[in-house]
Parts: sequence; structure tokens; C-alpha cells
Amino acid sequence: MPVYYDRLAPHRSHLGQGHGFRVVFAVLFSHAFFCISVALMLGSSP
Repeated sequence: MPVYYDRLAPHRSHLGQGHGFRVVFAVLFSHAFFCISVALMLGSSP
């Protein structure tokens, strides 16, 4: 689990920090997309 490893050891390396940030950003983006899709489905249904 590189995400938790980067979060626990942010001073490990700049490369690891950048990769961890990219992974977190991708997870947040997909989570936001999922939330928007669910909101649209709930909003379109009566």
C-alpha cells in the first residue's frame, strides 16, 4: 500500500512524495466522479 506508506513517511524521498500525491489525486478524482454520478442518478430518479 504505497499511499499509506507515503503518508506515514513523507520525508522518504521527493520521487515517492510526488508519486504518492499523484495516487492520492487520482483516488480523490475518481471518488469525486463517483459521488457526482450517484448524485445525478439520485437527482434524476423521483
